[in-house]
Amino acid sequence: MSDLQKVTNQEVEISGHKIKAWGLVKISKLSPAIDRIICRLKEQGATWEKYKEDIDNGTFTTCDKALSCIMPDAPEILSVSMGISIDEVDKLPQEEITFIIMTIIGQNITYIKNLYSRLHWIMQEARTQIDQK
Repeated sequence: MSDLQKVTNQEVEISGHKIKAWGLVKISKLSPAIDRIICRLKEQGATWEKYKEDIDNGTFTTCDKALSCIMPDAPEILSVSMGISIDEVDKLPQEEITFIIMTIIGQNITYIKNLYSRLHWIMQEARTQIDQK
């Protein structure tokens, strides 16, 4: 098992709440929110490559953009991921919210990246087939 698999398969406890990687039910509930976030990231010009460059250069421009793109859907993501109500999300300690969100993203980044990479490839293939007709 790779280090990434160990991290993404771990259950983490934060503020008394157990958080683990999404299963199919959570993924299906969160897909609309993930779609909205991906659209906002694309509008901001954020890419995986820019994110990697930021990390390598010690800058956080893309990370800041990512957080601003995630925050409108953060309550829903936190609610579904943690299994708590939106009212309970609102009561979470503010200083822990970003850490919790980053933990959830870290646990599910492979799924998010792979899903949208595949969708991009599928859309490109569909466009190619349409153009050939």
